[in-house]
Amino acid sequence: MDDTIQVYEENLKELYKMKDEIKSMLFLDDDLECLGHYPTVCCIITSLNGGIMEELQDNPHAIEMEMIITIGRSLDPDERKDLISKLEKIKAVAIEVDENRDILRVRLKYLHNLLGDDLFFKFITEVRSIFLLTRAIPSEVMKYGTKTYGSPLLSQHPLVAKASPKNQEKLLRKLCCKVTIAAKLDFCGSNFETDFSKQMEEVFNNLESNSKQEGSVLRVPLARKETRRGGIKARRKRSKSSPQKRRKFSKLEPDGNDES
Repeated sequence: MDDTIQVYEENLKELYKMKDEIKSMLFLDDDLECLGHYPTVCCIITSLNGGIMEELQDNPHAIEMEMIITIGRSLDPDERKDLISKLEKIKAVAIEVDENRDILRVRLKYLHNLLGDDLFFKFITEVRSIFLLTRAIPSEVMKYGTKTYGSPLLSQHPLVAKASPKNQEKLLRKLCCKVTIAAKLDFCGSNFETDFSKQMEEVFNNLESNSKQEGSVLRVPLARKETRRGGIKARRKRSKSSPQKRRKFSKLEPDGNDES
């Protein structure tokens, strides 16, 4: 499995390198995420070759695709041919990237279920080795991605991101613990019917509901509440009454006489 991750990482580097070449060629500053997906690259090549392209309205990368196509059509024939040649190379690498992703989704199904598609592949490229991940403790898992992203990569998890500031660190620690368990199950090739994503949602809901209850007036004992008229002490002061003293019982001697 570590070999598949290394091949996937090498293909990504090659893909990013060719994307940078196209960006400099077309004078674009955008990330051009559309070039990382095989179907979108095929659509761009088809359009530049004069073919009929599918509707882009529902495509999340429609704007980037239209920019590349518009600029590509305005190039000289030789430059356009060079652009299409680069896109063909990207298409070949994109096929391998998609194949690697499919393998990783199946082989690391517990991690994929826990982290989601986007965060899963970011995390895999940071970890680089599932074997090392199985030996890591939660505090070490939390450090992944801090150099690349400036903060723990797992803090990008949707549940951690939308949690209240008070619960974000707690939820992040829970997530790191779940990651270590999921990695061990994936490494051993287990077939347990476990939904880690659902478990994290339950943890999130419990933490958030507890926070709301702690801030609720109903959670404050009645004796501690500040009443409109000042509470029991103020009421005693107003009535000029002192608290009842405990009755003191005198000790009786064995002969029945009062000691006092």
